[in-house]
Amino acid sequence: MTFASRTAPALAFVYSKQTGTLGPRVDYSLDGSSWTNAWSAPIAFAGGCVPVQLDLSPLAGEASVRFRFSSGSSVSNLATFDDITVLEITNVPHACCAPGGPSCANATTSACTCAIDPYCCATAWDDVCIAIATVYCGAQCPDLAVCGSPTAGNCTVMHATAACADADCCVSVCTLDAFCCESAWDATCVQEAGAACFAAADIDRDGRVAAVDLAMVLDSWGLSGVSADIDGNGIVGAGDLAMVLSAWTG
Repeated sequence: MTFASRTAPALAFVYSKQTGTLGPRVDYSLDGSSWTNAWSAPIAFAGGCVPVQLDLSPLAGEASVRFRFSSGSSVSNLATFDDITVLEITNVPHACCAPGGPSCANATTSACTCAIDPYCCATAWDDVCIAIATVYCGAQCPDLAVCGSPTAGNCTVMHATAACADADCCVSVCTLDAFCCESAWDATCVQEAGAACFAAADIDRDGRVAAVDLAMVLDSWGLSGVSADIDGNGIVGAGDLAMVLSAWTG
């Protein structure tokens, strides 16, 4: 047969055999004399008729392709083939948050992701592509435990999953403590985020030293054991106020 006009050919069939025996097998030839193995059945067999679909895209465009279906064994293995069909594989678009073939259903997300990692549009859409799509391209894939994922959780709050949503802060913490990106974002990770990612005067940990931080110092004036004791001298007072004003970002 010819695959001259095919771009993604596949061979589908069902087979059965006797378990514990070699074969059966399928070979192909482009010249009728030399043969290449395309598929061999596993030795273990659970019974029944097993469907198989072989991706033959490397043979796309070939003018002549021959197939040979054989028992592949020197002893009887009761091998049978049925429902043999040559078909064309269609690339059905899949969601950008699911692994699958190259690219994904959202063209904008796909283009953004593949500009960062061409593999995602040339070969397959794997877990790395999903992470890139979420962190950099707005895919919003849920429960993705990678630094910078919008669903990864607040860096200043404990959560059972790894990583957190602020990419820079997350990387800073995990460089020091890999547990935070491998297992869970626990109390230690939160403390490390506070030290590594925020100015001491940013009491509310919103990335700015502004009115809220000033209000927290004034509201806690004279108190001890509170977060507004920035200078750590045991009581909220003039030193803490000076630190807020000197680090003011507005």
